Amino acid sequence: MITHSPLGPSSARRWMACPGSIALSAQVPAPPSSIFAAEGTVAHTLAEAFVLGKVDSLDLMSRIGQIVKQDGFDIEITDEMVDGAVGYRDTITADRAAMARDDARSTPLVGKAEVRVHATSVDDLVWGTCDYLLYRKGHKLIIYDYKYGKGVTVEVVGNEQMALYALGAMDTE
Repeated sequence: MITHSPLGPSSARRWMACPGSIALSAQVPAPPSSIFAAEGTVAHTLAEAFVLGKVDSLDLMSRIGQIVKQDGFDIEITDEMVDGAVGYRDTITADRAAMARDDARSTPLVGKAEVRVHATSVDDLVWGTCDYLLYRKGHKLIIYDYKYGKGVTVEVVGNEQMALYALGAMDTE
């Protein structure tokens, strides 16, 4: 079973700039996990649980200092992870309220977490998972991709990953 698309949105910057990298990447083993990737996974899991209402603010704060095993690493849940989860949820909540207030159309306002999208209008092999989609079909779409880490700025404008998520959301939803 394929777990990652060979033309996945998260690697779009690479394969769009160098199409030959697609075949080459298929020939090499996946790199080992790093402590930074494990930390990001733990932060992402906290943010997802908070957005989905599986934990509340008190539950989230009570986990600060806990050690979680992730990909063979001991990862401490930090204030920064909790603050990131709260900011992520607050952003989605504010955007949802603004869309509901500014656009009271009859079509429903939809919010979904961890949505598998498939950009068939680009290629059958372009698919991935959006962290969160908020939309009013035929009117407005907001895509959220939770990023956690230090030192690498991710620009939204001109971002290939986000563009493919948008196409995938339109093709899928």
